[in-house]
Amino acid sequence: MAERSPDLKALARADGRGLKKRLAKGVSTQLLTFGTLIASRFLLVPLYIGAWGTDLYADWLVLLSVSWLLQAAIFGQHWRYAKEIRDAWAIRDVAQMNL
Repeated sequence: MAERSPDLKALARADGRGLKKRLAKGVSTQLLTFGTLIASRFLLVPLYIGAWGTDLYADWLVLLSVSWLLQAAIFGQHWRYAKEIRDAWAIRDVAQMNL
């Protein structure tokens, strides 16, 4: 006996409802995360200044900024070397791959 093929329109409708639900859940989660981050930025600054004072808070911001700058530099170097190794791999240059 031949098997009956599934009703493709019904499957598409079912998947569409699931997709809409997953999309709405993902968007709402992202909005909640974004709202939490923004609220914490605005709420923590006065708490830090109140607890540490403006001079210590300024020093902390400088140290934090330097660490972010170093992380960005290291991340940039990583991508640069990864690109060089990938390019050497593409032309099969083994000596160049051993940076």
